[in-house]
Parts: sequence; C-alpha cells; structure tokens
Amino acid sequence: MGSLPLPYSTLLFSHAQVIGLISVTLWATDALQCEARRNEEAGTGKQSGRRTVASAKWRLALAGFSVGLALASEFTAGLVVLGLGVHVLRRHQWPRWAFVFSMIPPLLLIPLYSAATIGTPFDLPYSHQGSFPEMREGLYAIKWPDAEHLLRLLFGPTRGLVFWTPFLIMAGFGWYRIGAESPRDLWLTYAVPLLHVLVMSGRTWDWQAGFTISARYMAPILPLLALPCGLGVERWPKLGATLAGLSIVMMTATTVTDACPPYHIHNPLTEWVLPKFFKGEFSYNLGTEVLGLPSWGGVAVFYVLLVVGFIWLWRTARKIDGKMLKKVEMSREEC
Repeated sequence: MGSLPLPYSTLLFSHAQVIGLISVTLWATDALQCEARRNEEAGTGKQSGRRTVASAKWRLALAGFSVGLALASEFTAGLVVLGLGVHVLRRHQWPRWAFVFSMIPPLLLIPLYSAATIGTPFDLPYSHQGSFPEMREGLYAIKWPDAEHLLRLLFGPTRGLVFWTPFLIMAGFGWYRIGAESPRDLWLTYAVPLLHVLVMSGRTWDWQAGFTISARYMAPILPLLALPCGLGVERWPKLGATLAGLSIVMMTATTVTDACPPYHIHNPLTEWVLPKFFKGEFSYNLGTEVLGLPSWGGVAVFYVLLVVGFIWLWRTARKIDGKMLKKVEMSREEC
C-alpha cells in the first residue's frame, strides 16, 4: 500500500507481478531445512519424515516455478532471480531437483515467445526493435554503473525509490542487525539489491523508464528489503510507523490521481499528484464508472476498502505471528 505494487497493479505493469512472485519464492523456501532437521532429530517417525520431505518438495517446486515465471515476465529481474537461486540451492541441500526442474516450464516461455514473434528461439525481440536505436548499445542500453543516475533512482524526486517509499529507510537499521546477528544473510538482503541497483544505474538512456511513478526497474529488490525493513521497525517502531504512514499517503494519492507523470516534470509529487488530488482530478475507478458516484465518492470507496483490508490483514498476521512464535520458542534449541 505504500510501495510500487499498488500503482503498478492498477496500471497492469508486470513489475507488480514480479514483486509478488519473488515474495512467494521467499515464503515457500523459509524454514524448510530447519523444519526437516527438527523432525528428523526428534525421531517423529518415517511417516512424519515422508510428509516433511513431500512438503519440502512442493514448496521448493512452487518457489522454482514462481522465480522462473518472474524472470519470464521481466528480464530486469535477472540478477535477483540468480541471487535467489543461489540462496535456495545453498540453503536447501535437498531436494534441489524440485526447485531446478520446476523453473523449466515458465522459462520455456521465453524461447517460445521469441519463436512465435521473430521466428527463432535463440534471440530476443528486444534485439529487433527499431524505434529506439539506443537499445542496441551495451546490454540492451545497460552500460557501466553511473553514480549520478544511481542517486536519482534511489533518492531523486523524479523517480527515486526511497523518495517515493520513505519506509525503505528502515532497511538501514535492519541491515545493521542482520550484520551483527547473521552476517551470511547480508548477501541476499543487501549485496544482491546493491548489485541490482548498480547494474540498473548504467541504463542512463531513458533512466526514467517511461511514464511511470518511482523507479520501475528497482521493483524486483523490494521483496528482499522486507526482512531488513521489518527488523528495523522492530527496533524503531514509532519511526517505522511514521514512515509507513507517509509512504501509504504518497502512494495512494498517486494511485487515485495519475501514476504516469510526464517526462518534463522534476517532482511529480508536488507538480503533478498533489495538484490533481486537491482539484479532484482522479483516475477511473469502480465508484465513478460503475456505481455512478461523484469523483470524491469513488476515491472514498477506494480508501474504505483499503483501510478495511489493511485491518483484516493486520489482525490475521498477528494471529499467525503468535502461533509461529510459539513454535519457534519450542524448537529453537533443536534447530
């Protein structure tokens, strides 16, 4: 609600799907190894052990399919997908084949699409487009990292990822804790996002990535920042709540007005979003187009559904967290 999935979903951008698929991958692979070892060491029996192995296979198969579909959806997710793959294969010694083989069907969509559109499965349509000759330079317009564009993509008001989602500042506090308690996990939550940002900063041509809000090509790293952000909020809850509220206000206001600012605008928040919001110039929505409500009425319906959904998710998550906390306390020594 305070980040890119909200406006990108309304625009039907595949980046929102990629964020969800990478999140599913992280969820599916979480704590499998620990659970299996705990059951084996506890001697819960062959049948329970078989159920654990079956559960691990299905979860890793889901993880592999999701990460493969993420890459087939957006090639810019390649570095994150590679980092996740290495993480899963290193962490889960078994059953690796479930993860690897489940990636194949969605990845086959890439050569199949190429064969259907340009007549060969061994090339990409990007190589044959004629509208943007700059795409023929470097690796599809990606060259060496550029410090100026890196700062623009992270902190600039035009497309800055952190500017448009201030909540991501909490990741800094989380990285400190991860580094102190589990340094080996820093590579997935810090090194992979950093590498991704560095590489994407080299796409100096059309660095705005079209008519879109925030840094579109930074979307794949958002799920990797969830853990450090969560740990940061645990340490500084008031600051985290404030930044989360600010992020939600900015992103919802952008979503209900227009998440496709023109190129020439330096600060879309003050020059595009807020003026439209206070003038009542809102995007098409169900309230106005289907229910016949006035413009403010349609936006009110949107916010009511958003708040109700948030409260429900929050309560559901608290219940799950309580159950998981009890399991962790009971099995910490065994793990």
